[in-house]
Amino acid sequence: MCSSDLVTAWAGPPWSELAATVAAGGHRLPADLCTRPGSTVGGVLASGRSGPDRFQAQALRHHVLGMQVLVGDGTVARSGGRLVKNVTGFDLHRLHVGARGTLGAILEVSLRLRPLPECEAVVALEATELEAALDSVADLVRAGARLQWGTLRPGASGPLLELGLDGRRSQVEQDATAAATALGSTATIAWDADAAARREATRDMG
Repeated sequence: MCSSDLVTAWAGPPWSELAATVAAGGHRLPADLCTRPGSTVGGVLASGRSGPDRFQAQALRHHVLGMQVLVGDGTVARSGGRLVKNVTGFDLHRLHVGARGTLGAILEVSLRLRPLPECEAVVALEATELEAALDSVADLVRAGARLQWGTLRPGASGPLLELGLDGRRSQVEQDATAAATALGSTATIAWDADAAARREATRDMG
């Protein structure tokens, strides 16, 4: 079941299949994860993994609205619900995210969805002065730039710093320009399809 802001799915289907299904409706799952072809929805939740977008999106468990699990004595237990605003009971379902099945087998889950962004950008810099570059990133965050993710890995001639942004086009353009200016004249900006390719390459490193 999929509505405008949530999806309810069985634990058995592949995570990638669920991601493709919600994308067709103009949404995305609450974690941009690299998964193996056979990784199931329940398996991803049980592992408790997060993607590079955890910087902005927070941990996956924060987006679990409800869950149905099979516990050790054969009881099917439910916690939470299928509503974004659900205030009844404790958030026991979030305990199962990252528990690796030790508390029960996940059968069904309801997840909060995020809208697909209008625009995507990646600001990149081969940082010869790494400490200064990281200070600039901290200044950007304090100034309110909405960075979705950030990575640091070896580049051709030094550490490669990449900052990902997405959302409304006007906001992304403003934040990307501010980030490139703060990082210096050698910083580059990739937009939309090129930015998505860089994000996927970064995600796949996980």
